[in-house]
Amino acid sequence: MISSILTRERLLQPLPAEGHLLILGAGISGKGAARLLTQRGLSCQFFDDGQQSGDCITDLSAIKPGRFKAAVASPGFSPAHPAIQATRAAAIPIFSEV
Repeated sequence: MISSILTRERLLQPLPAEGHLLILGAGISGKGAARLLTQRGLSCQFFDDGQQSGDCITDLSAIKPGRFKAAVASPGFSPAHPAIQATRAAAIPIFSEV
């Protein structure tokens, strides 16, 4: 289960004020979340197992403790998805962008 729900009004309250965030999903909603977060001064990197572009992590071993302050999951990611499991295993807090 994803640990918190973001709304426009509360977007940055539960998230770190600075740091590098992992965006789980490089589709429309993930890109929208990344755009808003980068406008707020955070840096973002995508994980998407369907993308092969240079700005996407596709290898789960890249999701490591200390590399990301938090993760924002797109609604299409099931709690059972390997990327969610790897993020949890790395003790990275996960937020929903919905």
